Amino acid sequence: MKGRGKAVIKLISMLIIVSAIPCMLLNYVIDPLQFYRRSYYFNNILYPYQRFQNPGLARTYNYDSIILGTSMTENFLPSDVKKILGFDVLKLSISAGSAYEQRRIFEVAEDTGKVKNVIWGIDLSSFRGEVTRKGSNEDEFPEYMYDSDFFNDYMYLLNDKTTEYSINTLIRYICSGPAKKYINVERYSFWYPYADFGEAEMKARGEVFERNNEGMGRDYDIKEIIASAEANLIAVIEKNPEIDFYLYYTPASVMRELYFIKEGIYEIQTEFKQYLNEKLLKHDNVKLFDFQAAEEIVLDLSRYSDYSHYDLATIRYVLECMNENRYLVTREDQLLEQAVEIVKSYKYK
Repeated sequence: MKGRGKAVIKLISMLIIVSAIPCMLLNYVIDPLQFYRRSYYFNNILYPYQRFQNPGLARTYNYDSIILGTSMTENFLPSDVKKILGFDVLKLSISAGSAYEQRRIFEVAEDTGKVKNVIWGIDLSSFRGEVTRKGSNEDEFPEYMYDSDFFNDYMYLLNDKTTEYSINTLIRYICSGPAKKYINVERYSFWYPYADFGEAEMKARGEVFERNNEGMGRDYDIKEIIASAEANLIAVIEKNPEIDFYLYYTPASVMRELYFIKEGIYEIQTEFKQYLNEKLLKHDNVKLFDFQAAEEIVLDLSRYSDYSHYDLATIRYVLECMNENRYLVTREDQLLEQAVEIVKSYKYK
């Protein structure tokens, strides 16, 4: 009986392996997330699931610079960056991305040896929580796609979603033939055309945000925030002195800052910026910009779709300021005091 049992187990194991091979081959050849190669022959598309899509783009696309950050950086257009700063940039933003997730996608890109410059939007919310906190459900961040271990690639090759995407790609191929061109990443993660901007829209969405996030200040602890910054930002910069980092405090509206005051977050943000300013000014490969001190941005509520997200004109203005070194932090308190004064003196009409 024992011999029969072992034989049955062996047979079942062989059947599982044999049945898995066609699925793995399909997903390897079509490679819908461009994990192994840049798509040219098949009509692949760019999927909106950044945590799954970004690693393949970072490995297989051509670029010399990258954009990191949360949804605050999603509306950067590579053509604008090229025109203003001269960088051939790949955008690797992660909506609601934690500092840990941003570090992990940086490491994937850095491992290719392509990265010369990094534009990195710094949002306080990214650094809250534990050092390895994920910005979404733990299961939605595929660690196996961010390492160099070939032996865990089966998690991509046998994934039901990968298979679904491969089948959809195969259907497109059967219907329309080979693509014969590379995918254009110009508008990857670009949601600007689908959002409404203006003071009325900003205020309405902001009020909803306040109701839904009452007590949010409890999630912010300055010790945790600094620990995350040390591991996920400072350590990255110190390990890569040959890469130039263009870091900027994202210019959320003054209304966001007033909400932060109400929730007890604003003082934490100010302390965090003091810490970062002191740390980052010591590094020759860092340019740090504080656009929270840009009165022409943060007080112009027509630029926003909610308390935090700004329009395309603002993004282009930010790039122009970077190119001209406007709002460049040159001493610890220089622009920080200006940013605080803007908020303290503001009275919403």
